[in-house]
Amino acid sequence: MKKPSLSPWQVYQSIYSSCDVSFFLDSITYQKPNQRYSLIGWDPEAELALSEKDLNAAGVKKIRDFGSKGFVFGYFGYEAAALFDRVSFRSKKSAGYPVVYLGRFKNLCRYDHKLKKWSGRLPEASLSAPKEFNLQSFRSEISKSDFIRNVRRAKKYIEAGDIYQANLSQKFLFKYSGSPIVIYDRLRSINPSPFSSFIKIRGLEVASSSPERLV
Repeated sequence: MKKPSLSPWQVYQSIYSSCDVSFFLDSITYQKPNQRYSLIGWDPEAELALSEKDLNAAGVKKIRDFGSKGFVFGYFGYEAAALFDRVSFRSKKSAGYPVVYLGRFKNLCRYDHKLKKWSGRLPEASLSAPKEFNLQSFRSEISKSDFIRNVRRAKKYIEAGDIYQANLSQKFLFKYSGSPIVIYDRLRSINPSPFSSFIKIRGLEVASSSPERLV
C-alpha cells in the first residue's frame, strides 16, 4: 500500500469533519511493549446503541452475528455496570448519550509505527486547519472542601482494610467554542500517552490521553 505523506494523526484530522462517527486509537510513536499501532475507523456499516430504556440497531440483521463480520469498536459507560451486577448509582441528570455503543467498521486502516507502514483501507486525505478551542466558565462539580472530605474518608477505608485503592475523580464543567479536536492535539503534545484516543460518535466527542487501557 502506498504510504501517504501525512502522519496517522493528520490522516484522522482529514476525515474528522466529514464523518458523524469515527475513532482514532493513537500510539503516537513506537515504543515497547505496547506502543506500536495506530488505528483509524470511520462510518460504521452497523451500529448498536443502548440507552437507559431502548436498544437501537442500525444495519443489523441478527444481533448475535454483530461481532462476527468485521472490526467492532465502541464503549461501555460506567452506568452499564447496572446491567450486569446489582449496583446502583446516585441519581443525576442524563447526558443523553447511549450507555453502550458499538459500531462495526469496514472502513479501517492501521499504521505500524515500528515498520512505518500502512495496512487496510486508507481514506482520501485532505488536511484543513480546525478552528481554535476556547474554554469559558470553567468550574468543578464538587467543592474543594467536599473533595478533601472524600479523600479523608477513602484513607480511613484503606486504614480499616475495607479497600486497598480508591479512584477519586470529579467532573469539570465549562462552556466551549471551536473544535474539540484542537484540545486533543494539545493533549497528545503535552502528554503523549501509549493509549491515547479521540472518539467521535455524533454529538459525543471524547479526547483521552490515558496512560492505561481503562479510560
